[in-house]
Amino acid sequence: MGLLAPWLLGGLAFLAVPWIIHRKRKPPRNPTPFSSLMFVPDVAPTSKARKRIENPWLMALRMLLLALLALAYARPFNFAVASLGPETQIATAHVLLVDVSASMLADGQQAARDGALATLLDSIGAEDDVAVVIFDDTQEVRVPFVAAGEAPRDQRALAEKALQDLPEAAGGTDYRGALAKAESLFRGVRQSDDEPVRQVIHLVSDLQRSGMPSDGTSFTLSESTELDIVVLEPELAMNVSVADVALIPEKKEHLLVRARVQNHGAAAVECSGALLIDNDVLEEQALVLPALGSRTVSFRVPVDSTQEHRVAVQVMKSDALTADNQFFAVYRPEKQREIGVVLDGTDAGVAGAARFLAAAVAESQPLPWTLTPLHVEERPDITAWPEVLVVVDSGLDEVSARKIGAYVAQGGRVLLIPGTKGFGAALTSTLLQETGVTGAGRRFEAVSDSQFATFSWLNFESALFQNFRDPAYSDFSMVRFNNFFAFSVEESETTQVLARLEGEQVGREYPGLISAEVASGQVVIWTFPLDPAWSNLTRTRRFVPVLHESIALLLPRLFSGRSWQTGQRATSPVAMDVDEVVLPGESDGNGPDELAPELARLVQSGYLEWAGTDTAGESRVTEAVNLPFRESDGHRFSEEEFRLRLGTTAPAALDDTEGEGQVAQDVVHWEHGYAVLALLLGAYVMEAGLSLWLGQRQRRES
Repeated sequence: MGLLAPWLLGGLAFLAVPWIIHRKRKPPRNPTPFSSLMFVPDVAPTSKARKRIENPWLMALRMLLLALLALAYARPFNFAVASLGPETQIATAHVLLVDVSASMLADGQQAARDGALATLLDSIGAEDDVAVVIFDDTQEVRVPFVAAGEAPRDQRALAEKALQDLPEAAGGTDYRGALAKAESLFRGVRQSDDEPVRQVIHLVSDLQRSGMPSDGTSFTLSESTELDIVVLEPELAMNVSVADVALIPEKKEHLLVRARVQNHGAAAVECSGALLIDNDVLEEQALVLPALGSRTVSFRVPVDSTQEHRVAVQVMKSDALTADNQFFAVYRPEKQREIGVVLDGTDAGVAGAARFLAAAVAESQPLPWTLTPLHVEERPDITAWPEVLVVVDSGLDEVSARKIGAYVAQGGRVLLIPGTKGFGAALTSTLLQETGVTGAGRRFEAVSDSQFATFSWLNFESALFQNFRDPAYSDFSMVRFNNFFAFSVEESETTQVLARLEGEQVGREYPGLISAEVASGQVVIWTFPLDPAWSNLTRTRRFVPVLHESIALLLPRLFSGRSWQTGQRATSPVAMDVDEVVLPGESDGNGPDELAPELARLVQSGYLEWAGTDTAGESRVTEAVNLPFRESDGHRFSEEEFRLRLGTTAPAALDDTEGEGQVAQDVVHWEHGYAVLALLLGAYVMEAGLSLWLGQRQRRES
């Protein structure tokens, strides 16, 4: 019998409170009617000490409530061992559950683990079966049990070989998944009433606290499974890590690097932090980290914003786990993509539209694209055209319209904006008809401020309007259209209306923005020109965002750099035909087929580099690989607390004093918290009932 928190029994001191209250409380006085006190002499009042406590049973129940409450907080528990008798000998199935998480990189941990495994193998009997499971945040069965019907094999030799070839420590820690995987192996072990098989899991780990689920849930082993814990190194006395790095581009070719440095130790630490860019140390800062605290350090350095850079923040401190003293990141410049603008020179309003477009996508703005005039007759090769075209048309010639149609059919993307004369006949026949959009002329006969329409509906679920869902940006009521072109659309899976304009009556609305897929390409159509006489859109704060979102909808998605953690399974970038891979810590590249086993699991932090070809030609992609942050935490469970968190039992020790190999098993653990709470509830009900009965009796007597 024991207590997990015996110091909380100090709450028993509060047992004196009911005694003091019952001792000081005076019994109620019942007044006696008397005719007159005129002839009664005055008698000085005297104090008399009470010789007995009123309602002692009620006081005892209240003291019992306080005692049970203190006992519940102290968490009583006990272990019980049922002996099998002196003549019992049983076979044993052992699972060696080996921790290969990144916390094993701490000084001396791997050597201690190898020594503990050798000792465990020596203690396993010749007739016992043995399996090997390694785990970090995933599990791998290295040696399974001999299943029923399989030929016997030397399990001990297989286990020794598997333990000599353990992978490098890399990933996170998941005790729940590891124990569940280990116990599942016992299902294949033959069991019978005449020949019972003892089931033991030998967990070899440092019992890192971060390996437990944060939500408090856990995996409970069955009563027939024993857990033997081999604790490696206690808590790390001191460990400092770089937890995270943020890269913030600034103007004038500068880069702001912010890093969070964490102290996992119980004492303050003085160290220095260094910024490395492309393996060159550019700046160092002295740091003072509080105990169990963190500090943010910032570096501001000039960089070439057009080039990719490898960035790392390193802590200059020798501690127990040096693998987490550096955090890697990759700065990728925002690629400015070309947007071609095709203008119809036959419409005077097109020149005004060109000025609005140029102002909305100014070169001084840090946008990921730039507008470039495109003259169709001067660039006959449509394969060399930009990824996206903005076409403002009132009457393009037939040759230009056909080329634009062919460009879309081969995967091109076009934003179509009509001029004040509407779309020309050539573009309508070659492109608009393919989208299912047909024209019906102007909405109003004349352009006048006295008649206008507004947006009646916007599809906020579409990619174009998703960023406008916030109430601060969803109000388009100030945008007015004095006229527009009343198109009709047959909506389908490939053609969708993204916004509608008011019609003559409810239910009779007109398309405002249309998205359509044509062959391999895509078209977004605005049904209104950019002429200020036709609409005030260009004079409102909604014009630039709507234009930018329309272009962003059409731009093909570029590969966005990923970041990895050690222990994860790396996959090649999407849409890249990989020819060569350079792993972290290596300088020579290898083919992806040669590195297939290694790429299945990243084991070292640093930079992972891919080389190959994509849609833009030859390409190289660099990605950062870092240690899982939770593995830097040096706090550990005690063996007793670990068992209680998992609800497991301690294994019965071998009783071999006679040399006969007798064992005891069925070690059962109980924590009596629920029982104490049940007693507490019962005592509370009794106290409440007794108080009620005494109160009713007192009222009757009075």
